[in-house]
Amino acid sequence: MEIILTSHWNHGHISFRVLGIEPDTAPVCHFFPVEHLVLVPSTSSI
Repeated sequence: MEIILTSHWNHGHISFRVLGIEPDTAPVCHFFPVEHLVLVPSTSSI
């Protein structure tokens, strides 16, 4: 797992609303390596 710093992200990024945080107040962790592509179905195909 890698931690991504959020200080340079757009303040309107969806992650901040979902997590209830502000930029540069908490790291965002992810389980996929940086620059890997993850394909997920759109909501219309579920």
